[in-house]
Amino acid sequence: MTMDTRLSRRSVLAAAAAIGTGAALPMPALAQGRRRVKFANSWVPEGSNLPAYVALGKGYWKDRGFDVEITPRVGAQQIYAGEFDIGFINGSTLPVQKARGVDLIAIGQLDYKTTMGIGLLASSPITSPKGLEGRKLGSSPNSSEYPFLPAYAEAAGFDLSKVDRIQLDTQVRETALLQGNVDAITGVGSSILSKLVPQGHRLKFMLYNDAGLTQLMGQTMVATPAMLARDPQMCAAIVEGMMEAIKFTALNVDAAIATFLEQVPEMALNPVAQDQLKLSLGITQTMNLVPEVKEHGVGWMSADKYLGMWNLAQTYVVKAGTPAPAIDTLMLNRFVGGVTYTDAEWTALNARLAPYKALFAV
Repeated sequence: MTMDTRLSRRSVLAAAAAIGTGAALPMPALAQGRRRVKFANSWVPEGSNLPAYVALGKGYWKDRGFDVEITPRVGAQQIYAGEFDIGFINGSTLPVQKARGVDLIAIGQLDYKTTMGIGLLASSPITSPKGLEGRKLGSSPNSSEYPFLPAYAEAAGFDLSKVDRIQLDTQVRETALLQGNVDAITGVGSSILSKLVPQGHRLKFMLYNDAGLTQLMGQTMVATPAMLARDPQMCAAIVEGMMEAIKFTALNVDAAIATFLEQVPEMALNPVAQDQLKLSLGITQTMNLVPEVKEHGVGWMSADKYLGMWNLAQTYVVKAGTPAPAIDTLMLNRFVGGVTYTDAEWTALNARLAPYKALFAV
């Protein structure tokens, strides 16, 4: 794949100055006032999307000429329909959405290893995926990890037909595990663990990724092809500000959390919510200790993984067998790669996040 050239506000300005056309470019000059941008957050404010609120609170977007409004619980369809300019979606659902006509392009990765997987009590005798055979496994058919359970079984080497699968509503799934009504549950680890561990429950998690499904990824920044064509400068600015916030959060956890709580003050009143926030953030950061970030910079995406994610979705979700489209219609690295970690920063980050890695060591 040919590497995309990163396009930033600074590079656009420099190029414009060089050819003498700067005045003709639709730049959001501060003298003209900052432009408003509607940003879609696919979930409620929490640790996994905390950098967005840091970018807002630290002024990373304002410094680039934009006033950003973040709206939680927004679906991919609303971004596609033009109700929002840019935002997050669950990266693992991007190929499914695209195959169904919701045309979005990934322009920056937030979460590399999805925490989809199998939740267990810490005391469970199950120590490997094979141990699920002959046991009760609770799942919610509406949960994002559910369609990929057969793929996980195949990758992890156990016979799904030998598992007693029980359908549960998401509202009772964790309770069923805690009460011993099931031996394990499928779910998204960052949500389940951050909910239960601060309440004193001891759990462990087996990740789909660790069985070899490394093409499944978490939150992804997206925009429509029309928005990318119409306003690449805005897309560059919002992505770059987010990447800057991700690194700041990784290296300054307490300050980042304080900034987040300023933006979401209702959470500051709830100590349990703050514990959940810290755990969710730590888990998310642990999932981002991947070669892509170390070698290419924050937000950089692997074309092979995106193509693999498309094929996985076609096999287990869409079930149409449609060949993958051109890679630049799935993802672009044009706006990422400029924010990197030094070797010392990377080593310190790995050491700090070691306790969170232990939650996934089964």
